[in-house]
Amino acid sequence: MGYFNKKTLAFLLLFFWGFFGVSVLVDDAFSCTGDWDCEYDVFCEGDNVRVTKYSCSDGSCVAGDTVTPDGGEAEEYNYLFCSDDAIYERQHTCSEDVDGEDACIVEETEELMDLCEGFCEDENGDVYCVNPPSVETYEDPWVAEYEADLEGYLHSLGDNADSADVWFRYGKAGEDLDSTTSSETMTDEGEFGRNVSGLEANTDYDFQAVATNVTGEEVYGDTYSFTTLPDFSVEATGSTPGVFDATLYGELISMGDETEAEVYFEYGEPGNLNNTTAPQTMTSEEDFQRTVSGLSPETQYEFRAVAEGEEESDVSESMFFETEENVVIIEATGVDEGVFDATLHGEVLNMGEEDELEVYFEYGEPGEMNNTTSSQTITEEDVFERSISGLDQSTEYEFRAVAEGEGGAVYSDSLTFETYPHDFSVEAVDADKRSYDATLYGNLEDMGEESEADVYFEYRKAGETDFNETPKETRTNIGSFSEDIFGLEELTQYEFRAVAEGYYETVYSDMISFETMEHILIVEATEVSPGSHDAVFYGEVLNMGDEEAVEVYFEYGEPGDLSNSTSRVELSEEGSFDRNPSGLQPDTQYEFRAVAEGDLDKVYSDIMSFRTEEHRLIVRTREPDIGITDTILRGEVVNLGEEEGPIEVYFRYRKQGGSFRDTFPVEEIDGLGSFSKRIRNLEPDTQYEFRAVAIGDEETDHSELRSFTTLSEGDPLPEREGGWIEIKSGEDSRWIRIDEEGVIEIRYDYEE
Repeated sequence: MGYFNKKTLAFLLLFFWGFFGVSVLVDDAFSCTGDWDCEYDVFCEGDNVRVTKYSCSDGSCVAGDTVTPDGGEAEEYNYLFCSDDAIYERQHTCSEDVDGEDACIVEETEELMDLCEGFCEDENGDVYCVNPPSVETYEDPWVAEYEADLEGYLHSLGDNADSADVWFRYGKAGEDLDSTTSSETMTDEGEFGRNVSGLEANTDYDFQAVATNVTGEEVYGDTYSFTTLPDFSVEATGSTPGVFDATLYGELISMGDETEAEVYFEYGEPGNLNNTTAPQTMTSEEDFQRTVSGLSPETQYEFRAVAEGEEESDVSESMFFETEENVVIIEATGVDEGVFDATLHGEVLNMGEEDELEVYFEYGEPGEMNNTTSSQTITEEDVFERSISGLDQSTEYEFRAVAEGEGGAVYSDSLTFETYPHDFSVEAVDADKRSYDATLYGNLEDMGEESEADVYFEYRKAGETDFNETPKETRTNIGSFSEDIFGLEELTQYEFRAVAEGYYETVYSDMISFETMEHILIVEATEVSPGSHDAVFYGEVLNMGDEEAVEVYFEYGEPGDLSNSTSRVELSEEGSFDRNPSGLQPDTQYEFRAVAEGDLDKVYSDIMSFRTEEHRLIVRTREPDIGITDTILRGEVVNLGEEEGPIEVYFRYRKQGGSFRDTFPVEEIDGLGSFSKRIRNLEPDTQYEFRAVAIGDEETDHSELRSFTTLSEGDPLPEREGGWIEIKSGEDSRWIRIDEEGVIEIRYDYEE
């Protein structure tokens, strides 16, 4: 549409022109909603046009400053205005009239554009045309007994309009549409909707969408109709026909005031609904279905749903279906997939004219169903299945069912499936390398479908092609394994991988690299276990070099002063050693290092640091002996502190997340030492936690919590102290062992 920008004046709607001045008189009290509702006074002052502009303030037009257009002298002025839905231009000139007086003379009025279907509007200095919006009514609204959801689409706000208001009007069919919904202001095209309620049941209504914008002109969509549902209603919703039968579907839409209703179907050939299904009693609105049999093949049937209540009844509109042709019908119905095998399922839905059929499956990778199963003879409609093997893991396959009779072969639609992954995996973990040999470590992570697997390592010098193999170990469970390899070269790079060979496949780990050590004497400090007045140092000779034997010991002291030495021990091969120095101060920082001294060399490990325990009563838990329904809890008093008398010890235990129970009776020990207590009546394969408690005359200590999980039924039974093995019997336990001379001993423990 046309759009114009004025040079100075924004808008003049109506002017009263005269030779002695053109004035648009505006009452200060004239109501307005914006500056564009207020007009101007235009007059001549000498040869110059003068204009007084009015603005909108608090709903009224208020006079502003009087100015000369263009900011200076102007004897002539052209301006735009709207009238009769068109845009005009007028020329205004100041000159003398016939009496010699200053006057405003309208020289010319020209229509520039007559394209406005709505009206012209001026806002903030712009003159433009605004046209009405465009709206559409959607058919087929959702309806219930007493309400409906009406929907429409706003296609246009109208040219130059910023927004449009939309709503619906409606009324009973044949009457005025004098009911309206609430309106909605939209600033863009799109769908809109309103719910109308309070309608009458089983009644016809007309409705249409309505829209308007700033023009004030209302536009309408097409008028459509709908019918509210009856208070008590039923509907036939569909059917699934077979050859000699069909399943009919319906829905009880509304029960009205009825508390229950009997629903059924009437059916027969078109125009002859003289058959009925068995009735079904319903107490709420929901779907229902019935299967009818004894039908004829390739025949059209009509049916409808019926609902009967105590006071009311309803019959739905009729629906139609046609039964299938009387031919062999076979279907592939599903699959139970495995890792390397699968069981295929099918069903003969109709025998047609055949007395017997040979049924089987064709299968293969997608698009290549070149394999067939063995066949099965059937003489009536029935399900069948066949198992297939030799498949690849994690692979997609396609299959279809086949039925062969005297009339030829019939095929089902094909189905696809994917075999499960064979989670058979092995991992290379690490290597303990030395100068001329190494220990390789691996882990059989998952057995998958394998019942047993041979595990071993392949290794080689880096850059070589061929592998060396370690001896194979047969495993029936997952877990770690290791193997020593010999004949290596010092300071040489090697690589290895773990291998697991199963019945179905062989799997390999990623490759791990290591470098052998230089052939020199190497010692390492590995660990420390501090007490309050003593500590246990642990070390290891990693490489003997060319030494035949070495003396090993530890140097220790406070930081920066390793002036103390432990006693020595002689080693003739690589291995671990430990020493237990005493006379340390409680709660004090110390350092230590391992020393190895031979005929050819003396070497030191890196320095390690530790802090001794506080001098107080300290109790610790130790690893328990776990059974199926019982467990032996173990603890140790590792520091007495200032305690001199006996120490009372016991355990607190619970199922994880439960309440603690205390062992009884309390045991007394003299000085440092270990203690234990057997607890019974535990649940198999259940997680528990416990802590040790020590009570002295001066103080009490509680250890940190330690967790354990009881064994499952059928797990290998643990061997206990003295070789005893538990055999559970009800609430009691029986223990058995064979001594060194082969004598079988049995003992019984009873719950008191």
